[in-house]
Amino acid sequence: RSEAPEWEFSGQSSEDRFRLDWLFPGAARAERRKSQMRAASWVQSLVDAGEKRGEILTLLEQIEKNQAHEDEVYTIAESFVRAFRVAFDRHFRNVAELRAAKAALAAERYFMKNSKLPSSFEAFVPEYLDAVPIDPFNSEPMRIAVTRDGIVIYSVHVNLKDDGGKLEADHHHHHHHGHDHEHEECDEEHGESEERPDVGFRLFNPMYRGVMTYSIGEP
Repeated sequence: RSEAPEWEFSGQSSEDRFRLDWLFPGAARAERRKSQMRAASWVQSLVDAGEKRGEILTLLEQIEKNQAHEDEVYTIAESFVRAFRVAFDRHFRNVAELRAAKAALAAERYFMKNSKLPSSFEAFVPEYLDAVPIDPFNSEPMRIAVTRDGIVIYSVHVNLKDDGGKLEADHHHHHHHGHDHEHEECDEEHGESEERPDVGFRLFNPMYRGVMTYSIGEP
């Protein structure tokens, strides 16, 4: 059986596409195969980028931009980019929190020997931790903030801005008790919003452990 011509569906109205799909099913199959191959190549390029968030975001932007002139493919690209951007940011957030928690365990071991929490990574690296953890969001060293109730080991998160160790848990805590309403947005509506504060791990001084305080995290 002869193959139907590989019609270009780009720029056609949905009615025209339906008509071509009905008249030339081989053309529709060829177009679907083309879309599948493109999606596979996009996934491979993202896999090749590894753990480099900046490179991944650049690739996603290129995918979205390069397909913008092809209506049929752009719909696929738009959904693909949106889903992968959220998935990668959630992955990097998990990585950041795990690295901060590992560093916090090392800081606690330092505290057990020295009766004080470290104020910098230099105080307990490499004796208690092999190396300063890297922030997966910007590929720079993670940060330590000293507060009056302890320390915070943190990542700058999706907005790439150092918020001084203000963690998302603190953000929700203040909102719950009637503070900073104007700065809080609904998570369900905005997803991984770029207005989110830092993410990481808070290590309290012993006198504050098990004690709830409304001034949590303040200098």
